[in-house]
Amino acid sequence: MAGHAETPRGRVRARAEVTPAIMPGVVCGNHGWWAACAELGLLPLDPFSDRGANLNLLVHADSHDPISGATQPFALALTATPS
Repeated sequence: MAGHAETPRGRVRARAEVTPAIMPGVVCGNHGWWAACAELGLLPLDPFSDRGANLNLLVHADSHDPISGATQPFALALTATPS
C-alpha cells in the first residue's frame, strides 16, 4: 500500500506492507528509502521534499535523550494515510 506518513514536523511518501510480524497500529520504517538502487532500477527521491521518503523529516531535532543527547526517532507518533 502506498501513502504518506506525517508528524507535526513533516510529511513523506511511503510504501507500507501489513504483516503479522508487526503489531497493528505500529509502523516500522527502513533507513535509506529515498536512495537510488541501480540493481532494482529505482531512481532517487528528493530527500528534502514531502514527495520524497526521508524519514528524518518526521523527527524533531529538538527532542533529545537526556542521557546520550541523541535525537529520539525510535518511537514517534505519526499519521499514516493511503494514497
